[in-house]
Amino acid sequence: MTEISLNDVHGSLKELRTTYEKGAEKLDAIDLNKINKCNDFLDKHEEKNQILVKSLEAEKTAREDLEKKYDALEAQIKAPNVSGDQKAEAKEELKSFDLFIRKGNSAVEKLELKTLRTDIDADGGFLVPDPLEGEIIKKITEISPIESLARVVTMGSKTSSTPARSTLVSVGMVGEAVQDTLSNSQYTEELLTAKKGQVTVATTVEELQDSSYNIFNEISTDVAEAMAELRGTQFVNGSGVGNNIEGFMTNANVSSINSGAADTFDFDSLIELTGELKTGYNAIYGMNRKSIAHTRSLKDGANAYIWRAGNLGAGVPNSINGLSYAEIPDLSDKGANNFPVIFGDFRRAYKIGNRIGMTIIRDEYSRKREGIIELTFYQRFAGKVVLPEALIKLKCAV
Repeated sequence: MTEISLNDVHGSLKELRTTYEKGAEKLDAIDLNKINKCNDFLDKHEEKNQILVKSLEAEKTAREDLEKKYDALEAQIKAPNVSGDQKAEAKEELKSFDLFIRKGNSAVEKLELKTLRTDIDADGGFLVPDPLEGEIIKKITEISPIESLARVVTMGSKTSSTPARSTLVSVGMVGEAVQDTLSNSQYTEELLTAKKGQVTVATTVEELQDSSYNIFNEISTDVAEAMAELRGTQFVNGSGVGNNIEGFMTNANVSSINSGAADTFDFDSLIELTGELKTGYNAIYGMNRKSIAHTRSLKDGANAYIWRAGNLGAGVPNSINGLSYAEIPDLSDKGANNFPVIFGDFRRAYKIGNRIGMTIIRDEYSRKREGIIELTFYQRFAGKVVLPEALIKLKCAV
């Protein structure tokens, strides 16, 4: 297949529009092969764009973290009342953190050594032939990349709280020599509570020892992929009830506007979304791949497409209405009463807490008489909307 450029895509789109506007009798002249090439090009271009968007959002988060750490350090140095006990506590905290890091690495190393002993073919007493194919066919798993968009913290315990200002101090006008009114800001807290995602996979000793593939690695990789999918789904649509964490689409305090159409949305509704957030939020659009494809077909009043290709090599992502966007597979398709689009500053609005990374429990004893080994994987994490006003949803409704 001949390689095409972005200019070729724009030219083909222009040609397609011209042919379409000439009427049905000219439609037979449309080159379907060229359209397919353009679609393939745009799909690959979009994949690169989403990687760039994630990278840019991660860089923003890292930069904000560095700035906050610097400001906190500067404030601590200048603080006149920092006691020796506080400094000692800080040293002890650093020591504990270092111990945790070393202990964690040691545990990982032991687990890896144990895994190598159980996966060596020689332990079974025979050789296993090489497989005919070196890979396993796997479907693509769509994962919502919320962790690259939201604020992510490490939790030191099951719960983690963050102070939040609920109301601002009230300031008013007063006359000369007139007493003012007492007022103060009000505060509350946003509490993160870690929940647990878990699965147990059972396999036989023979499968581990005789398979042409490294079964332990295959199981671990598949579980990690499934866990990432679960996390993304929870961050987007989690109910917050029982064992589920709270997703930003289910939070009752995140408001929405109607698209003006019963089962779809247009350019005007996308523009209206941007006016619902306060100036100062670094907001982007979020939608799934089908909604992105629909948006690529929308035009403005000058009959120009609102989707613009960015310069990915220069770090400029694709844009919709001049704003960046992220592909979030767990958002719904456009349709009656669905919410296909969200617009907001995810780093300010949504907070993710990671309590414990992926933990593996290998049980060789409970079912040893059957020759079955059970591998239990679990991960503890949290998620919550901490600033609802930084998000706005678009609903397909009149």
